[in-house]
Amino acid sequence: MAGEKNDGTAATPPRDTYMPRPPSKPEVDQVSREQGIISDEWAGEPSAAERNARRQPTQEDKPG
Repeated sequence: MAGEKNDGTAATPPRDTYMPRPPSKPEVDQVSREQGIISDEWAGEPSAAERNARRQPTQEDKPG
C-alpha cells in the first residue's frame, strides 16, 4: 500500500539463545559406567564390565 515499507528490514524480536553446558564429572562417570555394560551381541564380544569380571589376576595385581 501507499507509504508502507516492506523491504525485510523490519525489527525482529530478540531470539532466546541456549548455550549448552559441558557435562559435570558425575555425569561423565555415569555415562562411562553405562557404556561399560553395553555388549556387542552381533559379534559375541563381552562388555567391558564382563571382560573385567572374567579377567584373571596377573602377577602385577597380587600384593606383596
